[in-house]
Amino acid sequence: MDAEASKTNGIQGQNSVPKSEGYFAEAESLEETENVPSLQILGSRTEESTEKSRQFEYDGLNFQNMSIADFSEREFAKVEEAERFYSNYALAIGFSIRRSRLRRSEGGVVMGRQWVCSKEGSRSKKWTNRDDMVRTPRKETRENCHATFAVKYCPNQDAYIVTKFVKEHSHRLANSHEVPFLRSHRCVTESNIAQSMSMRKASIKTNRTYDYMVDQAGGYKKVGFTSKDLYNRMDFERRQVVLDGDAQAAISYMNGKAIADSEFFCMFSVDEENRLANLFWRDSQSLHDYCCFGDVVILDSTYKTNVYDKPLVVFVGVNNHNATTVFGCAFLVDETADTYRWVLRTFLTSMKDKKPVSIVTDGDDAMCVAIDEVFPDAHHRLCTWHIMRNVNTNVNNPEIVREFSYCVHGGLTPVAFEQHWQQMIQTYDLKGDWIEMMYRKRKRWAEAYCSGHFFGGNTTTQRVEGMHKNLKDGIGRGMRLVECIPRIERSLLRLRNENVKDDFDSNHSHPLLRTHLRSLEEHAASIFTHDIYKLIRNEINKEAKLILVQPVRNNEDPRVYTFSKFGKPVEKWTVVYYTKEQHLQCSCKLFESSGIPCCHMFGVMKCEHMDEILPTLIMKRWTKDARRGSEIVVKSDDVPHETIQMARFGSLSVDFNKLCFYGSQTEVAYKRLKAECGRLNTLVETWKEQHEQTSLKLGCHNNVVRDPIVAKTKGKQTTGSKGKKAPQCGECKVTGHNKRNCPNLIVGEGGKRKRGYTSDMSDILSSFGPQDDTTVGNITFYSSSSAVHGTKMLSSSYTPPNSGFSCGEVSSGSTHYTSDGFTFDTPEYSVLESQFDTQASPRRDRNRFWVPFTPIK
Repeated sequence: MDAEASKTNGIQGQNSVPKSEGYFAEAESLEETENVPSLQILGSRTEESTEKSRQFEYDGLNFQNMSIADFSEREFAKVEEAERFYSNYALAIGFSIRRSRLRRSEGGVVMGRQWVCSKEGSRSKKWTNRDDMVRTPRKETRENCHATFAVKYCPNQDAYIVTKFVKEHSHRLANSHEVPFLRSHRCVTESNIAQSMSMRKASIKTNRTYDYMVDQAGGYKKVGFTSKDLYNRMDFERRQVVLDGDAQAAISYMNGKAIADSEFFCMFSVDEENRLANLFWRDSQSLHDYCCFGDVVILDSTYKTNVYDKPLVVFVGVNNHNATTVFGCAFLVDETADTYRWVLRTFLTSMKDKKPVSIVTDGDDAMCVAIDEVFPDAHHRLCTWHIMRNVNTNVNNPEIVREFSYCVHGGLTPVAFEQHWQQMIQTYDLKGDWIEMMYRKRKRWAEAYCSGHFFGGNTTTQRVEGMHKNLKDGIGRGMRLVECIPRIERSLLRLRNENVKDDFDSNHSHPLLRTHLRSLEEHAASIFTHDIYKLIRNEINKEAKLILVQPVRNNEDPRVYTFSKFGKPVEKWTVVYYTKEQHLQCSCKLFESSGIPCCHMFGVMKCEHMDEILPTLIMKRWTKDARRGSEIVVKSDDVPHETIQMARFGSLSVDFNKLCFYGSQTEVAYKRLKAECGRLNTLVETWKEQHEQTSLKLGCHNNVVRDPIVAKTKGKQTTGSKGKKAPQCGECKVTGHNKRNCPNLIVGEGGKRKRGYTSDMSDILSSFGPQDDTTVGNITFYSSSSAVHGTKMLSSSYTPPNSGFSCGEVSSGSTHYTSDGFTFDTPEYSVLESQFDTQASPRRDRNRFWVPFTPIK
C-alpha cells in the first residue's frame, strides 16, 4: 500500500488495534464501568441479534481483551453458533467478516470452518493490470488483514472448538456511525422482504419503502441495511419468481387466478421459437360486466408498459353510471391485421360468443380490417378526436378545419352531408390521397351516418385513453409481464371499487328536484342512476325552450309533433308518438344513439300530460337495476397458498401496528410490550427453523413458454416518447446517427476526423484514392484504410459545377478525368461521371466514396 493510501486509511500498525476505534471508544466515553450491557449497538440484523450484540461480554470475558486462551474450554454445539458469536464480536469491535475455508466429511458433516476479516488478502494483479480495461476498477478494500477465527469439529465431544483466533487488524476499525455500512452486518430479513413486497403491490417504489422502514426503525443506523441492499434483495426475489422465465411465470400466475376464479379466462399464443406472442385474459367480473354493458366496446393500444414493448390492448365499455368498465386486456406481439384477428376472436370466445353492437376505435387500418372480419354486423366508429387531429395535421387552414368539423359533428342528414362535402371540396379546391381516403371512410366518422346507431354517447376513445393513464401510474417500460399483470389487476380493483361506491350513492341517496316537469324528473331520479339522471335533467331543462309548431289532433295514430327552438325558428324537429306501442321516435335520434330521451320527447310527454317516462324509453343498462339477474358467484375455495400467506401477513401487520401505536404512548406500556415481544421472539425462532426445514428450494427446469423478444410497435417508427421527431445529425440532418459518427466525417491527415465538406464547399475530402496521400494537379487524394478494387459506384448528390460535389464510377486503368470545367489525372483510377437528381445526404457504405475536387476557374 502506498503512502497516500496509508495516510487516508489511518493505518497505525500491522499488529496493533487502535484504542480510539470501534464501539469501545464510545463505551469508554459513556460509562467508566467494566461492563456496558446497556449500550445501544446499531445495525444488527434481527431483534434477537441486536439484544445479543448489546452485550460486550461473552461468558464473563470482555470482547476487547479476549484471546485464544479464553476458548480453551469453550464449545459451540453448531457451526452456526460459532458464526453468530464471531459476527457479534465483529459488530462490537467494528469490522466486517466473511467466510473463508470449509472442510466437510464424506457424509457432509462440517469438520472445520474459518472466518476472516473482510479486508483479508489483496486483489489479484490480473484484474488491475489490463490493457483492455474499459470500466473504472472498483475501489480497493483488501488490506492484508490477518484477523481470523476458526473452529473444528471434535467427534468425542460432539461440538466445535476454537482452533485459531487472531484479533489484530491492519486497518482502522469502524466507528459507531459507520457500522451500518459494514457488509456482514447488513441483512434484509424475510420480514423486511414481506413488507416490501406488500408495499410494492400497492405501487409504492422501493426507495419510498426504504424511507418508511427507516422511519419505523428510528433512523438509518437502526434499520440494519442500506437502500442498495433492499434493491438487490428485491431484485433477487423478482428473479426467483421468474426462475423459469418471465413468460412462464406470468402463465403460472394466470393458472393461480383460474384456480381461485372458476370463470377466469386466459389464452396465449407462441411463435416458432416457442416464445410468448399474444396473451389475453379476463376475470369473472369482466364477464359479468360484459353481459350487462357489452353492447358498446371501445378498444385501443398503448405502449411503454413492459420491458418487451408489447402493445397493451384494453377492452373498455361504459356501465350504468356512465363510468368506465374493463372487459379484458391483452399483450400483443405486433399490430398487424392477423394479430388483431386473433385477439378479437379470443375476446369473442371468452365472452361466450356474445358480439357487441358497436365498436369505437382509432383509425388503425389493421384494426379496421380485423373488426370487419370478426364483427361484420357491428357498427364501427372511428374516434372523432383522432379524426380532427389528422385534419389539423394535413390541412393547415382554420377555415377548412372549421368546415371539416361541421362535417364530423354537425347534425346533418346523409344528403346534406354529401352536399356540404362537395361544396367544401369545390370552394377550397381540396385534392389528394388523404381527402379521398377520408371520404371513403365517411360512414365511420361522420355524424350523419353514425347517428341512429347506439354508441352509448361515446364518439371518442377518451375512456380507454383515461384507462391507459391510470394503468401507467403503476406500470412502466422496465417492468416484466409477471409484474405488470398484478398491477393492472390492482388498477381494475380500484376502478371497480369506485363503481361499487356509485351503486351505493345511487341506492342510498336522492337528488334534489329542480326542473319544471317535477313528476317526470322524480320518476327519472327513482329509476336511473345519478349520472344518467343528470343527463336526463339537462334534456328536461332544454324542453323549456321548445315551441310546438304544428297542433295535433287527438284521434290520429301515430301522432306527429313538430317543435322548433326559441330564437331559432328555422330548425325543426319531428316527434312521432305511437299510441298503441306507447313509444316515441324523434328525428334528432338522440335516444337511438345514447339511450336517453331527448328534450323533444319530453315536449310530447308534457303535451300528453304524462307523469312518468314511457317504459319503452327506459333502457335497462342505464337503470339502478342494470346488474340484477346476471350475478356471477365466484368460487372461493382452493385459493393459492401465496395469496393466503399474504392475507395472513396483512392481517397480522394491522394488529401489530395497533399494538405498536398504543404501546409507544407511555413508558410502562413500552416496557410491557417489549417484554412480550422478547417472549414471542423465542417462539418465532422455533417457527423459523421449521419453515426453513420444510420450505422447498426452487430449481430451474425447461421453460414451457420462452420469454418474448422486444416488439416493434407502430409507435416507434417516427416519433419519440413525447411526439417529437427523431433526433437528427447536426452535420447531415439525417436520423440514425449523430455528429460524432456521421458518415460525412472521414479520416484525413494526422488521423483526425474531418468533415466531408467545408462551409464554402471548396475542399471535399474522400475515403477513396491511392494508399498514400497524393496530389494530382490541384486535387489531393487522402489515404484510405482499404484499397479500391474493381468497379464501385459513388453515392452523392448531383449538383451544378463549383457547388462541391461530383458523382461517378471508379474504374481501374484510366488516368484522366475531365468534367464540369475542371480537370485532374489519377495514376491508377479514373472517375466516370454519373449524375443523380437526389439531394439526400449519402449513407455510409464501404462500397461508396466521396470524390474530392477543386473547381478550376
